[in-house]
Amino acid sequence: MKLLLCILSSAFLQISTQNKISENRNQVSTIIAKKTVLDYYLKIPASNFMCDNYTDVDSKDYRINSIVRMDTRNGYLLSRHSDLIWLQVALFTYNSKDIIGVVAICGMGCMCNNKVFYEAQPNGDLKDVTSEIIPKESNDSGWFILPEKGTTIGIYDYDKLDQYDFKTMSTIQEKGLLHQLTWSEGKFKFK
Repeated sequence: MKLLLCILSSAFLQISTQNKISENRNQVSTIIAKKTVLDYYLKIPASNFMCDNYTDVDSKDYRINSIVRMDTRNGYLLSRHSDLIWLQVALFTYNSKDIIGVVAICGMGCMCNNKVFYEAQPNGDLKDVTSEIIPKESNDSGWFILPEKGTTIGIYDYDKLDQYDFKTMSTIQEKGLLHQLTWSEGKFKFK
């Protein structure tokens, strides 16, 4: 009888352990890897940084080779396209949702200047939420400079900052700051 009890206990323990292992495998396989600023940069529509003067062909290799600076830990990327456009990409999060800020600057009066904010959708698509999270009053107030660290956007005077300042970026903080937009509860607000 003791032998039968030992065999049954052993079998029960083995089945219980196998169920736990199987359950853990299922949990691990359902975990979705967090996307990085590079993942989103490769996914954003090329229309964010292409215009009539743009002659390069968009591809994954082209985009990767265009990166000037990237900080995946802080969710920031700066790239240079066709020697015309500086493209900034920055990640913001709220309630486990990724918001991807994309700002293209090519110079005063250039039709390629663009800013858009996307919300990553569960199916992988990017939804434009710019009008929902950026104050309307900030639309034409100056150059948007996305933060390399932190969550505050700087808006700079058009006359005191030009596209060439992006080469050093450190000098930008010294030139013509007009406004700041702070990230709070899933929206940007004037500071």
